[in-house]
Amino acid sequence: MIQNKMNLDFEPTILGITVLVLSISQINEALQSLLLLATIVYTIIKIYQLLQKK
Repeated sequence: MIQNKMNLDFEPTILGITVLVLSISQINEALQSLLLLATIVYTIIKIYQLLQKK
């Protein structure tokens, strides 16, 4: 009985860690996309400013 209870306590922990790792990787993907977008926008603004100076 005690062994069975241990297994039930152990499985959700593995599931929880898996979900946590997956959500962290999804957050990282979203942040990378945001960073890429911000970099592109910043570059376009800088190019536009350089063209305006001439």
